[in-house]
Amino acid sequence: MRGVSHNAYRGSAVHSRHQPGPTSYGTIRFEEFIKMQQCYSVPALLLVFIFGCSQRQSPFPNQQQPLISPSGQYVLTVPIEKNIVTPEYHNTSVWKVTISDHDGNLLYKDNDSEFVGNLNVYWIWDNEDRVWLYSSDTGCVFFWEWVNSGWVETKWGYGKVQEINRDLSPPLELYPPYVQ
Repeated sequence: MRGVSHNAYRGSAVHSRHQPGPTSYGTIRFEEFIKMQQCYSVPALLLVFIFGCSQRQSPFPNQQQPLISPSGQYVLTVPIEKNIVTPEYHNTSVWKVTISDHDGNLLYKDNDSEFVGNLNVYWIWDNEDRVWLYSSDTGCVFFWEWVNSGWVETKWGYGKVQEINRDLSPPLELYPPYVQ
């Protein structure tokens, strides 16, 4: 900005009545420059704080929780909790399929879960109130359904390859984008 007429910048943030000198930064005094930087820093920090501290929803619709079943009778959560089942993985975490009724009463919790907590799983309800889960660790697909008086877990297959002898397939929305 040196050498430019002061009239060209009159009214702008860079206009200064002072000529460059020992305490100046170009045509802006050093003190004005610092003040401008502080003015921009506060809103930027505020935005980082607001968005950084807000509760984040998963970017994937197949990882939303709580997730209400199509009938509205059940609520699915898949929290990550300490592994208490497999001794060789002591002090690790696992995903646990947890199903409650609409009043919050626990109906089922997969206490034998081996879905590694630092890897991804994806879940969704189908139209028959079955929970489907895809494990990124193994590529396995499981489902849970209400049978007689309780929830029963069944391994369906690997990826999109069915291994059970039932006319049943997971909703395509279960799979993450990288599964073809």
